[in-house]
This record gives sequence, C-alpha cells and structure tokens, in this order.
Amino acid sequence: MKTPDYKQFPEISFEDFQAIPYIDERKEIASRNKILRTDAYNRTMDYIKWDKWNQIETFYLAIRKSPNSKFNVIYGIRNIVDEVLRTPITQAEVDFADSFYKYQTQKWWNGKFNKARWQRIVDEHNGMLPIEVWWVEDWTILKPGEPALRVEWEAEIAAIFEPIFMRLFYQSVVATNARMIEEIISEWRIVEFGYRSAINDDMHIKAIEALIVWWGVSRTSSDLSAAVLDIYADWTTAHRFFTAYPTEDEAMQDAVEKNDKIALLIDSVEAYAGIDKVIALKKKYPGKIIAPRLDSWDLANQAVYALNKMKENSMLNPLTNKIVVADISTIEDIIEVELAVSEAWFNPKDYIVYGLGWLLVAREKTRDIVSAWYKLSNTESWWAMKFSNDKWKKSIPGKPNVEIRNWKRYIVQEDEEQIGVRLLTPMYSNWEFFYDRPKVSDIYEARETMKNTRKWADYESEISEETKELIRWVMERVGITSE
Repeated sequence: MKTPDYKQFPEISFEDFQAIPYIDERKEIASRNKILRTDAYNRTMDYIKWDKWNQIETFYLAIRKSPNSKFNVIYGIRNIVDEVLRTPITQAEVDFADSFYKYQTQKWWNGKFNKARWQRIVDEHNGMLPIEVWWVEDWTILKPGEPALRVEWEAEIAAIFEPIFMRLFYQSVVATNARMIEEIISEWRIVEFGYRSAINDDMHIKAIEALIVWWGVSRTSSDLSAAVLDIYADWTTAHRFFTAYPTEDEAMQDAVEKNDKIALLIDSVEAYAGIDKVIALKKKYPGKIIAPRLDSWDLANQAVYALNKMKENSMLNPLTNKIVVADISTIEDIIEVELAVSEAWFNPKDYIVYGLGWLLVAREKTRDIVSAWYKLSNTESWWAMKFSNDKWKKSIPGKPNVEIRNWKRYIVQEDEEQIGVRLLTPMYSNWEFFYDRPKVSDIYEARETMKNTRKWADYESEISEETKELIRWVMERVGITSE
C-alpha cells in the first residue's frame, strides 16, 4: 500500500518555507522532515564522528524505574518506530535540512550538519534507513532496567532519532498505571475523562490507545479519541450545566427528560442532597438509566450512602444502577472507595464505575518518573557502558535481550545460547519490516501479550554470567575496581 501523503515531506524549499508567516503551517511542514526530528546534541555528535561512519554501534532503550516498583507495561514501540522508518527520506528533505543548517550557521547558531550521511541514505538505500531494530511486542511486561528496544547499525545513525524513541516512556507509563488500577479493581470499570488534562490532542489519543485493554469496552468523553480508536463516547453533566438553570432540580429534570441514560453531577449545591434528588428521579423515571456522579469531598462515604439509598428503594440491579465516582487523584483513593463499598456489604464490581482523567493521562506521566534512557552498549572495538555513583544509572553492555528460563528472568546477550523464551525479536532490518503498520485491532490483540508476559512479571530478574563478564571487562578498561 502506498504511504499516505500526510506522512510525506512536501516539495518545498527552505527559502519558500521561510516566507510562510504562520506558526501552524510551519509546524506542519517542518515536522514531516524526519532529518529535523532530532536535536542539536545528537546532530553535533553525528557531524563529529562522520569519519567513522561505517563503524557498527548498538544502542538499547530501557525504562529503569516503575510507578509500582515492580514492573512496566511497555507500549508504543510500534507507533514510534513506524513514525521514522515507514516513510523514505527524500531528496527534498535533505535539501531543506541542508539549507536550514546553513541558515543556522550564518546566524552563528549551531549549524553542524552531516549532509553526507543523509545523501548516502537517499542515493544508496532509496531513502530507507539502513538499521536493524529488535523490540518487545506492545503490552509486554518488563522489569525495571530490562531492554525494550535495541537498535544497531553504522555509527550515530542508530542514535539520531533518540528523542523520538525516548517518547516510549509516555504510553508505557499510562499503560503501567492502568494495569496497576486494573489489578486493584479486578476488571475495567473506567470511563476516561482526561481530555481536558491532556497537553494536546495527540497526547490524549496516545493515552487512550494505551488504556484500551479490556476487550473494547473502554469509554471516553473525548469525541476525537472515540472516532480515531473506534470506541464508546460516554457522557455526563458538569457544573456549568447546573449553574445555567435557576435551580439544581430544574437542571436535573431537564437532563433526565432529554436522555435515556445520563450521569448527574450531585455536588453543584450539596452532595448528599444531590444523591437524594437522583434517587427520586430514578423512582420517577424507572425506564431510564440515571447515575449519580460523585465529584468531590468524601467520595467513599458518598458511595456507601448512595448504595444504601438504592438498596432502600430496591434499585440494586447492577445492569441499570451504577454510581460514577470521579475526582480521583491517586490510586490510594480508588482503594479507599473499593474498601468502603465492600465493608458496607456491596460488591464494588457490580455498582462502581470510575470517571478518571488527570490520574490516567497526566499525573506523574513524565520521563523522570520512570527514568527512561537510550544508551550506547556496543561498538565494533569494545563493549560500552555508562557508570555512575547512582545505582540507577549503570547501563548494560553488549547486545542485551531478556530471556525467561528456569522460573527467572535474565538479561542475556544476543549471541548466548538460547535456553528459554527471548522477549526481544527482530522488528526491522534494512528496509524489511517484520510487523504491520499500527492498526486499531492491534490495540486489542496486544492484550494477549500483556496477559502472557504478566505471568513472568514476579520472577526475579538477574544478569547472565556472560553479561557479568562484559561488565567486568568494561570496568577493567575504564579503570573501575569495584561496583
């Protein structure tokens, strides 16, 4: 299938680009030029090392910490790698980048640019990147520090897209956080309300993609994400709606009369009185599905109060009687609600649905939370490793993989004899793809990968003897006497 035009860089010169005054148009054009999708840090090193262009180097990406201190759910590799590998580099991109960096030089800015690198890719490889990539399938569960991605080829080209590869952390943190919540509540009882917490539309779609894991029944309040990912768009009422009416009662009445299913915010005046009003409307309109939405203050007590009121009025059919608990800031808040409902002799799985936003898509969703990195681990002349006084900042040398064997997890070397199951497998090699372009169906199929690798997540993680030997070799080379 031909690559869609929206991914290709337009035939535009840098001079014509400079004449465009509008930021949105400039962003749309420049972001399609993959040569520019690096940073001055990597670009400068590529310029300096060009005389060693044919030296093979290996890099690996790992997430070194975990939100739960146990494991990470890796998600997003297919999207990220496809973004830079699927569309060939064109001559127009090379010429544009060359003019841009000459302009930077004229301004006495950083214009270091290895044009020969990119011209060679266009002339000798038809614009396809001559690299090799190994990956773990999306939704693989890894221990902190285990490699998720390995890239190999000629000097610096394996590193040039480091900034893009590093963005794996975001969807992986979202996925890990979701898995932690799912293991608490036993099943997916969440409506996603985080569109307003997202930095932009792309961030929100990526978050929802990472959250869709329970056989397609995920729900979101975002129409855009629902359209892109083909999922359920759910609805509720907010404070603005209630303040637009003379009284809360009139607002609730109007909402119920015009909807067969609706969640009513109950704290626009007073929470417990609001719950009573919802119960009264449920009695008045027995054919409609009406749920109280708890949105502030003592959520656990409100949930128990609402359930007891429903019980008094014989409203305990779990198919038509739900309570939406929103304004959840931490996973501990979820635990508190689940425990309170259970202690009141109700099954939270039957009645409680969570409306989560900021917690899912934004709270503690930064690179530093999980300490993601992309490090050089091997060259043709020696194994490479980063040392530090910080135990989290010691990398793995060689060509690392993860192998499950003998009820343990081992960080092994690719050339070791394989005994168990290896988690990193070939993804791309010199313009040959071993995966399909990301599809909506992949999101649901990835659930199986998570389930399969979850059973190994509690295994103890070790470093193989071969890897330990490489570490000792590197320590001796750099003059370190002890770890």
